[in-house]
Amino acid sequence: MYNYLIPTITALPVGHDCTMILPAERMTAPLRDGTGLVRRTARVYHEGEVEHEAEETVEFHAGAPVGANFAPFIWKGSALEPRDHPGYLEMNYRVADGEPRFTTYNPPTPYAILNAPGRKSFFTDNNRKYSNPSIIAMVAEYGRYVDGYPAVVLDRARDYGESILLINPYMKAVIGNVLTHDQRSIRRIKVPPSSARRVDLSQLLHEDEERWRGRLQFTANNRLVTFNVKHSLANPDVITDHEHFDAFRADPTHMPATQLLRNRLGGLLGRGGKKGLARAA
Repeated sequence: MYNYLIPTITALPVGHDCTMILPAERMTAPLRDGTGLVRRTARVYHEGEVEHEAEETVEFHAGAPVGANFAPFIWKGSALEPRDHPGYLEMNYRVADGEPRFTTYNPPTPYAILNAPGRKSFFTDNNRKYSNPSIIAMVAEYGRYVDGYPAVVLDRARDYGESILLINPYMKAVIGNVLTHDQRSIRRIKVPPSSARRVDLSQLLHEDEERWRGRLQFTANNRLVTFNVKHSLANPDVITDHEHFDAFRADPTHMPATQLLRNRLGGLLGRGGKKGLARAA
């Protein structure tokens, strides 16, 4: 049992509003008996500082809120003065009295809605601040943080631009590098603590190139929360899509033939016992 859920990180692109709504059932699912007093703390970070903080406490009983559920979180980024770098939202849920009432520490991860006046609205997911098993295994195996994105398209004529958004919610600066499948690179990208950086991939285009498409890999000396952003090449604040990266997994890619046979046999038995074996035969 736990008295907290792992904090989640959501990107806040420049000039965009953010709305996040948490259905009551997503909050009560990890609560023992669907009952407990839960405190939510939302913090918006920008350039190493907490720019906004909001705290709210809701009581749940037998799978339903007693009174109102958590209010939608709304961040009016479009109302801010122009800025050079994005920010991020950190969302935390804890049992208010400290009693362990969560049956898991896995957090709810509702999509956030990002929008700006006169522009396309889109969804973005969020990611755990820590305790992501894939990332832990990756760093243990390779000694570095490694992420990849397989479908980058840059096109001057069609105004196709892309960026990577790097969020560092930790206490030390992180240094990273971008490398493509054809050996182009962006080196020594520094992301300060509690800050975010947008790295424009138009840097990968040669001066005489109109179009480039390919795959990229991002590596760093510590973990980050990463996203791919598709946008206007001329105006990167005009965003059309916002996607997560694909972590470079350290899972084994091969296994002994005897292990493979046992796995397949177990799958057949799980799908219908002797009937599953008869169908396979």
